[in-house]
Amino acid sequence: MASRFPVLMSVMLYAALVLAVSAVYFTARLVAAERASSKDPDAAGYARRRYGRLGLVAAVMLFAVLAAFTALWFIYEPGVFHPETVNAKQRTQTAAASTPTPAPSRSQSPKVTPQANSLLSETVDGELVPGAKYKVQIQYSGEVLIYEVTPSYGGYYVIRSEGLRKTDSLDTFVTLRRSGETEILDEDDDSGGERDFWLRTYLDDGTTYRYEIRLLGDEVGTFYVDFSHTN
Repeated sequence: MASRFPVLMSVMLYAALVLAVSAVYFTARLVAAERASSKDPDAAGYARRRYGRLGLVAAVMLFAVLAAFTALWFIYEPGVFHPETVNAKQRTQTAAASTPTPAPSRSQSPKVTPQANSLLSETVDGELVPGAKYKVQIQYSGEVLIYEVTPSYGGYYVIRSEGLRKTDSLDTFVTLRRSGETEILDEDDDSGGERDFWLRTYLDDGTTYRYEIRLLGDEVGTFYVDFSHTN
């Protein structure tokens, strides 16, 4: 309806103009009939009745069209009659749009990015299995996901990140430590190409290691992580 509002208003204005002209015309004919009543009373009486009815109909229709025009204008253009109300509503909508939406709360306490000189106490998010591919999701800025692995035999292992799509470009980062220790054994940022990490490290059998995975900056998102044994 809003898109057809200007057309409807134009039609109603033209109709009102035609009715106004018709009312003036019928009124003029009625006055002329009154003046001629002395010469031909019968013809003048017929003219008065005819043009009087037509003039009344035109006036009533003109009033109805103007009333409808005013009502529709009030509905679709309220600022003409109540600019203060409209401006206040617009200011309220603008303020609501500019207010940032709070981040959804989580049942668990947010993890803190591990520091090099503090003992880790974060909850382990999962166990890594050589040859498996994992879908990892960072839900808020600064979140660190921790995955543990205890190799059954020593050797070189590779962990790498990969976007869900080729167009993805999340800046992933991985840090490797022994479980319960703060010393960083290895870490990587962009060795996998684009902004993906790729880390190849020798792991001893029977030792538990922790891979800490996060996104740099304020990024959040979902990506894949591959873990495999290599030569």
